[in-house]
Amino acid sequence: MAYNLEPLVQILEQMLHSDHHQSLWTLDPNKRPQIESLLEKAFFLKDFYENSSSPVTSYRRQSVESRIRDATHDAEDILKSHMAEQILSSLEGESFTFSPPDLEKVIGELDSAKEDMMTIMDSSTQIADSSSLAVSSRQDPNSKNIIVGVGED
Repeated sequence: MAYNLEPLVQILEQMLHSDHHQSLWTLDPNKRPQIESLLEKAFFLKDFYENSSSPVTSYRRQSVESRIRDATHDAEDILKSHMAEQILSSLEGESFTFSPPDLEKVIGELDSAKEDMMTIMDSSTQIADSSSLAVSSRQDPNSKNIIVGVGED
């Protein structure tokens, strides 16, 4: 996949493990499950693309990759802009609770794209398996039928 998921992973990890920001902000505990869910999906997709050896470059796969890229950009933009707004609206030196907006739409888009990608990969694996079976089951037209172990008595 052309798009790198690493920036989103880094943002989400910083939010969940904000020890170095402890004096400035803390993550709203009610938002933690959403951030964890988004991070899990980003990790899955990142790992999937790094370890996928499928040569599938179909239009469907490119379409799904585009959706993942768009959803990832949306998530990054939402989180960064909301953080900037909260930092700018807080008094200097005053700590605040970071409460990002609802991310269900982005999470849903990544879920849908993940399912579509898995379907594409499953179907490409089935096609590859059936192609290799078809090739191996063909008989060479130049081969001779030889029966081994049958003697003439």
